[in-house]
This record gives sequence, C-alpha cells and structure tokens, in this order.
Amino acid sequence: MKIERRIRALEARMTSAPVILYFTDGGAQALRGPRFFMARLFMAVLERNATPYQGEELALIRQSVGSQERSGGHMVDLVRLTLAAVENGPPVGQSELDRCEGLTNDECFQASPQGRTATHGSQ
Repeated sequence: MKIERRIRALEARMTSAPVILYFTDGGAQALRGPRFFMARLFMAVLERNATPYQGEELALIRQSVGSQERSGGHMVDLVRLTLAAVENGPPVGQSELDRCEGLTNDECFQASPQGRTATHGSQ
C-alpha cells in the first residue's frame, strides 16, 4: 500500500499545472497539458512541425499579451518570442549563423562579411 501511495503522489506531480494566458480585452484562458507540454510546444515552433492541436495552442499564445505560470517560470514568454522570431526571421538555413555551422568561432568570424572587413581594415 505504501508503494501505491508513493506512485500516486509521483503521478500527481508529473501532471502539469495550467498556464493562464491574458488577452488585450481583459480575458484569460487556461492552457492545460501533460507535463512538459510547454517544452513540446517550444520544440514544435523550432522544428516548424506543430500538430493541429499544438497549432491551436500556439495561436492562443501568439494572441496573448501576458501569462502566469504556477512555477513562476517564463516558458510561455519564450514560446511567444520564438514564434515571432521564426515567423519574421529568415528561412532556416539562410541566416548568417546557419553559415557558421560546423566552424569554430574564429572561422565563422573570418567567413562573415563583418569579419572580412575587420580583417582587411587591420592589415
């Protein structure tokens, strides 16, 4: 019996507390999901591979102007920021940082237009 109580207590801790989203009209809506659902939303944004249900949740996050997480965290804010960056940034593989993949910091700096200018200017 003692083990069963411990398992139930552990399962209760593994479920996620709701995240409250606030909107400009003064309304609020709770997002609920299994443990780490916000981290999964974050990864879906980065990979640009959200399920239809995640797409609905991301649309709510995009429209929200504030949030409250029971833990005091800011994962919703990070997801909102990442959504804006992914939607307004260059396509994957076409940013300056993507050209540096696999290079050391020095090699990346030398390969960038700013690095070449700085190198030529110092000679």
